Amino acid sequence: MKILILNCDFDSSAGTNGAQIIKRQLNSIGIWEIAIRNAFESSIPEDEEMRRYDRIIITGSRASAYDNEEWIKNLTRAIRKLQNMNIPTMGICFGFQAIAEALGGKVEASGSYEEGFGCVHLTEEGKAHPIISHLKEDPMVYQSHGDIITKMPRDAVALAKNEHSLQAYTLGKFLCVQFHPEVTPEIATKMAVRDGKDVEKILNGVKNDYKLASEVIDLFVKS
Repeated sequence: MKILILNCDFDSSAGTNGAQIIKRQLNSIGIWEIAIRNAFESSIPEDEEMRRYDRIIITGSRASAYDNEEWIKNLTRAIRKLQNMNIPTMGICFGFQAIAEALGGKVEASGSYEEGFGCVHLTEEGKAHPIISHLKEDPMVYQSHGDIITKMPRDAVALAKNEHSLQAYTLGKFLCVQFHPEVTPEIATKMAVRDGKDVEKILNGVKNDYKLASEVIDLFVKS
């Protein structure tokens, strides 16, 4: 199993960088052939190399999918190519939004910032989905975003929502989640301390439900 992580996270700390967190999680389940490419440095493999990977993951970012940045334009082109490559691809937070923007959807600023652990609700399609359905009825997941999808790409199927926005969808070989399945309470605590945030408010009483969310990545790479 060869995994490519397209890192969009500018965080230079290995303890809280999204790509590094995902890599450690995959290592923990015995997956070692993992390449990380910094999408924000336009270090995206050419088509021939891209086809060598079994799964691709696009991480979160402090950037917005609608930003007029050259690296985001390059990522958009890569996502459109991936649509025809038949490679299962997961988008997380910014990745979720970038895939939607690239494939005909719309991402906009929500006017507020959703941060910390909270519940999402599976749609009927989500309850039947082989990866998302294990999350139970109202799983608690970690959120950190100010942008939301206001228009889904054509043929996308909503898998989860909350009171604010769409939280998961599937489209062909793409599986996309607004929340961060890679972020555990321990990692969220590190992020909150780093940013001077209220740790208890971020954790919101979360206990063990995060394990279910983290398994989304495990199931994705094993599917």
